[in-house]
Amino acid sequence: MIPLFLIFALILSSLTAIQPTSQEYIIAAKLEGEAGPLGLPGLIMVADTMIGRKMSDDFPDSWRLILPAYYGWATPSKEAVAIAIVANRDPWTPTGLKFVYSQTDIENLGLPPADLVVENHPFRLHFYRTFPLENNMTQQSEIPNGDPYLAKPVENVSPIFSEAIRRYLKLAGIKLADDAPLSNYHVLLYISEIG
Repeated sequence: MIPLFLIFALILSSLTAIQPTSQEYIIAAKLEGEAGPLGLPGLIMVADTMIGRKMSDDFPDSWRLILPAYYGWATPSKEAVAIAIVANRDPWTPTGLKFVYSQTDIENLGLPPADLVVENHPFRLHFYRTFPLENNMTQQSEIPNGDPYLAKPVENVSPIFSEAIRRYLKLAGIKLADDAPLSNYHVLLYISEIG
């Protein structure tokens, strides 16, 4: 079976129907600037932190007030635009990760091990549930093998990829049952329906 992020890329390469709003384009530019070199795993997880903040009582609930915390900015890829559209129009339930730092930030600030690390060498982003400079961080004993870079393998976020794909298909007008499989065969059918 094709990994979900490749399926998502195949679907994106055939979609042109959904046009982003100016707000979605800004979200996409932030996503691309923050995580573009990490591909879909990085883009989706940075969007997840944005959604998590927007839905949290601890942060403002508007994109205008959330986005300045994300410093990156780049011309967005199709993938970043698609993820921004889903994040804005039909966001998934976030994982609870609300903070993201680059490898440089980790080294310069001496931050503790992250709850999740997404890497595409030499780029690496570190994701945290709580502000990493507070005392309530994940304990070292909770990290498998004591290795901070294996805190939570990227495979653990595959349900988010699946959810993002399903929500984008829904926005593209593809009727998809909640329990519909995302096998290679079915993805090809969905792509052929999109045209």
